[in-house]
Amino acid sequence: MNGLRELLASRRGEILSRLEREARERLAVEAPARALLVGSLPGMLDALQEALSAESRGPEASSAMPPTSALPPSGLGAMVLLRAHGLLREVLLGLLEESGGTLQFSELRVLHRFLDQALEATALEGKRAAGTVARNAAQLEAILESIPDAVYVGDAESITHANAPARELLGENLKRTSPVELAERLQYRDLESGERIPSEEVPFARALRGEAVTRDMVLRHAGTGRALVARCAAAPVRMGEHIVGAVVISTDMTEPRKREEELRRSAEFRERFLGIVSHDLRNPLNAIALSASVLLREEDLAPRTRKVAGRISQSAERMGRMISDLLDFTRGRLGGGIPITRQSADLRVICRPVLEELRVARPERELRLRAEGELLGEWDADRLAQLVGNLVKNALDYSPPDMPVTVAMLEEGAWVRLEVHNLGEPISPLLLPKLFEPFRRGMRREESSQSAGLGLGLFIAHQIALAHEGMLEVRSTREEGTTFTVRLPRAPQGGARP
Repeated sequence: MNGLRELLASRRGEILSRLEREARERLAVEAPARALLVGSLPGMLDALQEALSAESRGPEASSAMPPTSALPPSGLGAMVLLRAHGLLREVLLGLLEESGGTLQFSELRVLHRFLDQALEATALEGKRAAGTVARNAAQLEAILESIPDAVYVGDAESITHANAPARELLGENLKRTSPVELAERLQYRDLESGERIPSEEVPFARALRGEAVTRDMVLRHAGTGRALVARCAAAPVRMGEHIVGAVVISTDMTEPRKREEELRRSAEFRERFLGIVSHDLRNPLNAIALSASVLLREEDLAPRTRKVAGRISQSAERMGRMISDLLDFTRGRLGGGIPITRQSADLRVICRPVLEELRVARPERELRLRAEGELLGEWDADRLAQLVGNLVKNALDYSPPDMPVTVAMLEEGAWVRLEVHNLGEPISPLLLPKLFEPFRRGMRREESSQSAGLGLGLFIAHQIALAHEGMLEVRSTREEGTTFTVRLPRAPQGGARP
């Protein structure tokens, strides 16, 4: 065999195999780093072969630096790279000697120049990589310091980095602060029970085990000694398959939780006050209604007085409905839901008198009833009559006067479905998500804002459906109209859904 160029061309596979074996046996690097080094060998051989070919084209062509793709990974360290280049030279010269080939002086010069240039280029690449790492580290440092929450990073031995809020929270002496020491310093406690949380269960320790966790808890501020409520979010830091540390973000939730609790208590007080007032208004309202009823029964009552008494009676009746709605609202919001008393009932029997009353009250409107199948169940008949009445009244109020309102009842195995449908303008997509919230209503077509209700009808209907372990949904489009669908289990289901 004549020369190094012919060796590279004819015995490339053998060269690579021997280089890989020598690297495995003689280079003290971990398996992942060795794999990176071995993966760069084909590119180095290609670059060397090109350098040998360029020798014949003149000094300028042969002196070019090897391409970056031909360089071994710069992160392996200077000594390892030096040994790797030395192995390449030994393997090439050894195989050439074994094959009886002759190494020309020009080829030896190219080989040494190539290896020197490869080392130089690798060193330059390493400097650039080190500069990039340093720049990225500085940027990360600036980002962490700009975060108002306490952020710290560490491993099983100590906290390796902490921004200013974290240093204030944890204390300045963070070196060799293990998860156990950190737990002792912060004295984590459960938010509800107040009991100490074991050191192995704090977010930092759990993240070191590979868990990503977010938890609200009470902890002791190491700088001031005061107790505070913090939301701790922790996650592991991974390099490949290995967990090398953990990062924790601790947000002080003390003041937000205080404001939230104050708002909750204020809302609860208002709702309780509303319930008490509504309840106490019933007695004087009943007296007003009874007095108006007595006046209307007088035969010799003057027409003007009879008209006034009629208005008083109608207003008292409307106020009574409002008070009932307010009491149901307070029960739904504060009493764990509207209470119901179950008994055997037929939904068909429940709905018919409700629709008859509405036909009398709204004779100009067309109400249709469609009932199919077995409609028996264990329900509160009075509450379901209230639900049906609220849904049908809503459909009458928000549909064209010349369009019918349809009530359909269908059996669905262990469930019964009730639908109230009307045509007309669809419900606004912005209103749909909040439709069952209290005090939500639109303007009725035929009534002014003074005569309109409180906007509790759909809220109460929804609460009645929930009290029966059922559900109330709405679908509204311009083409199909608006349909409120109630699904009720025939008997208590323990939270099951159809």
